Amino acid sequence: GALDDIRPGGKNFFGFHPHGCLCAGFTINGTYNPEFMKHAGRTLWLCDSGLRRRNPGFRMMAEAYEAEDRAIEAGDPSDFRKFMSRGETLCFLPGGFLDAVVFEHGVDVVYLSTKKGFVKYCLQFGYRLHPVYTFGERDTYYTFKGLKSLRIKIAKNNVPALAFFGWPLLPMLPLPSARLITYVGRGIDVPHIQEPTEEEVDHWHSVYTEAL
Repeated sequence: GALDDIRPGGKNFFGFHPHGCLCAGFTINGTYNPEFMKHAGRTLWLCDSGLRRRNPGFRMMAEAYEAEDRAIEAGDPSDFRKFMSRGETLCFLPGGFLDAVVFEHGVDVVYLSTKKGFVKYCLQFGYRLHPVYTFGERDTYYTFKGLKSLRIKIAKNNVPALAFFGWPLLPMLPLPSARLITYVGRGIDVPHIQEPTEEEVDHWHSVYTEAL
């Protein structure tokens, strides 16, 4: 991807897509890929706050992961504002659980049309937006595809309403046949607007969506 377009030390936001079932691209090619940090500099990987703060096993893993150039942190609105006020480089999965619910094996799909909060924050804090897409995420798991409308309603309450399986010997792991290629898009320079209007947020969200 456009790794040469990253400005280390700048206000960078990397939106990873799609979420998939268990964020394979975000985790393997991003969080645990030292080459990414070499280009991006110190990076914070933001995740669901319940997972980060209330899951003992995940919390221990996140604490063990932390180093000078990286950390896994919660991604609540207050956390966003805190980290952005410090100018930290952030990586996040904008689609969240809604993205996971619409996942289908073999289909490239993201849930983005109503996900605009990250764009508003980038405008408010003067961040540069990089869309990131993992090709092959669609091949990591098989999922239950029924009752999608109901499951979307449930996911809007921050509950991941999906059922999936991957490798038959250990279904929580992705299918070994999946090949993950994560592409970092060129940065989108957005204006610094402390109080963006709804129209301004919509405009830059459409620019980001088109770039993705």
